[in-house]
Amino acid sequence: MTDERPNEPWLLRRLGLGDGPADLRFGWRIVAALLAIYAVSFALFYPEVPTNVDEAAYISQAVMLLEPEAEVIQIDPFTGDEVSMVLDTYPLGTALITAPLVALFGWRSAYAVA
Repeated sequence: MTDERPNEPWLLRRLGLGDGPADLRFGWRIVAALLAIYAVSFALFYPEVPTNVDEAAYISQAVMLLEPEAEVIQIDPFTGDEVSMVLDTYPLGTALITAPLVALFGWRSAYAVA
């Protein structure tokens, strides 16, 4: 019996998006390869600073939970003034999970939670 759709891309066929059944081992190999690429790229290009506002807020909250008297200073991007930060409006769950890592290994370890 010949293939009814010879022009169908092989990748779609292997993933089960064509007419035939999916090759689950192939799908899991793709997932494993993507995770490996992500892990290697994260290790090679580890961030030197928090890369977005959410990360900065979670790390700052963790630091303030560990040291309540600590004052976290931020630079206002519009005025250049230093602004003292208070606990953010984010729920404390992520900050509570990251706090032990930040206490033991510093703020850069907070990324391990993600």
